[in-house]
Amino acid sequence: MSEEATSSFFNKTKNEGQQTVVIASYPRSGDELLRAYLEKILGVATGSDGDLKDNLNEIKQTATNGFVGEGIVDHRVSIVSTHFPERMNPLKEFAAHRAILVVRNPIESITQYFYMLETESFD
Repeated sequence: MSEEATSSFFNKTKNEGQQTVVIASYPRSGDELLRAYLEKILGVATGSDGDLKDNLNEIKQTATNGFVGEGIVDHRVSIVSTHFPERMNPLKEFAAHRAILVVRNPIESITQYFYMLETESFD
């Protein structure tokens, strides 16, 4: 996404009093797919509470996949993705007013998460 497109994307900030929605899921359960749909359909930025120092550099990799709000939990995003409590980042605490719980077959998501950790890749 170009810098101009990114800045115009973030100009669509939340209205005063608008509540934050959290997408809660176990890693590899499909939260990125849901975020992509929500960004394209609703035209809002989605963020995450991920850590930039994560060994897998998930934030950098998903940011290059088009999530301009990756790693952001403040007023610039209306929807925030989290893998809490599996991954906790105390530096990025935020208040959520509503939640979307993403659930996938545990055998599939745990297997995919294992492969991701072992290969250190999302591919």
